[in-house]
Amino acid sequence: MSQSPAGETPAAAKPAASVRYDVSFFATVIGATVLAAVAIWIFDLGVLWALAGLLGLRVVGLTIAALVLVPPAIWATGAVAVLAWKAERTLREQAPQT
Repeated sequence: MSQSPAGETPAAAKPAASVRYDVSFFATVIGATVLAAVAIWIFDLGVLWALAGLLGLRVVGLTIAALVLVPPAIWATGAVAVLAWKAERTLREQAPQT
């Protein structure tokens, strides 16, 4: 195994630190997800409301518009949750252990 000039092993050879899942971890992940999800859903519902008002959509038209606009909002909410989990986990892995 090669060593750096300072006599330390490369960072890739160091064992991965275990991540502690405490209350602050979950609170941060849930808080970030809820914050982003609220913005996503307000935008999505605002677009539906505007389409219904501007185009005079009735129940069938509004349902079709919702079938087009809601699945991407669901996907985006899930993607934000995954990204928040990964970001918080990465921060915890890089933080010094106490």
